[in-house]
Amino acid sequence: MKEGQTSTLHRGSKESAVQGSIGIILMVALAAVAAFIVGTVWFGISDSLLLEPALFSGTMAAYSIGGNDSAQDIAIFFREGDTLSFQGTQQGMPASIILTRPDGNTAEIRYGNGTEEFRPGDTLYISRQSRQNATYLLTKEQPSTDVALENGTWKLTMIDAALKVPLISATIEVTGEPGEDEPVPQINGFSVESWVRWNKNPTPASNNENWATIVVKGDTNDNRQYHLEHDIDNSRFEFVAATNATGDKVVFSSTQPQKDVWYHVVGIYDQTDGTLAIYVNGNREASINIGTGGLRPSTGPYQVGGPDGISFYSTTHVRKFDGTISGLNTYGRRLTDNEISAHAAAGHP
Repeated sequence: MKEGQTSTLHRGSKESAVQGSIGIILMVALAAVAAFIVGTVWFGISDSLLLEPALFSGTMAAYSIGGNDSAQDIAIFFREGDTLSFQGTQQGMPASIILTRPDGNTAEIRYGNGTEEFRPGDTLYISRQSRQNATYLLTKEQPSTDVALENGTWKLTMIDAALKVPLISATIEVTGEPGEDEPVPQINGFSVESWVRWNKNPTPASNNENWATIVVKGDTNDNRQYHLEHDIDNSRFEFVAATNATGDKVVFSSTQPQKDVWYHVVGIYDQTDGTLAIYVNGNREASINIGTGGLRPSTGPYQVGGPDGISFYSTTHVRKFDGTISGLNTYGRRLTDNEISAHAAAGHP
């Protein structure tokens, strides 16, 4: 055998050894990565790789206390998403609020009633707790004029407290402060409003299009608290509300919805005199009396209607509304007639 051949074989052996070492290193590296992934999944080495931020869809806006624009707080309306908790309870995913005052300083937020479990359909309010100590309160209670916020530009950010990521952020203009002699009445009750427009002829093409729903709190006639919808053949709007004493009660509009037309629809319950009423485009079209006992609570889901429908009596994709829903809001009080007229006159948002 020639020397050149021996030398060539020897060099090949070295190259094979080097390649083998590289292969071993790669295998060790891959094993380490695999071990990290397994550890992450089974032992939570890196929680941030597993957790997803809470889901929140809603609005943050200046809220005119009792309809008085000179006395405003901030309202946070929860349209849909994961239940949140601002008090670190097990009732929802942890969340927190960062509030920046008009002077640029961060405000101190204290969490009151309703913040231990913030669910779709709920509204929370931010009001001033102490001007001297610059503390502010987040609560479900309707604010009064003596705790109105300072006028100016506020910045509000809701944070997923576990992952420290923002869920929603807004810049809000508060335009006034209350006058000393300017009491604003608060009317106990409930209101729901929305702008709606049909994309097709409202007449149902199938049974799952009857009673086309705009919004409902509940999923049966027996557990719903309120229901803004259409009647069985979608020829009228209807508003249903329930008390423990009376059960479901309903009022119907005289307006007949048409395709491609925007309508401002409002349902109110006035707990001071028991009135249940429905308004279309700012006009009251029907009312009845259901007593002053207050609306019954509901543990049923908050559902917004649409082309896919809602779940009702354990049946999915029913009461479909083939249209657009916009400007949907609920209020833990009775909107006044003047407020309703003003909202309608302002036009579709």
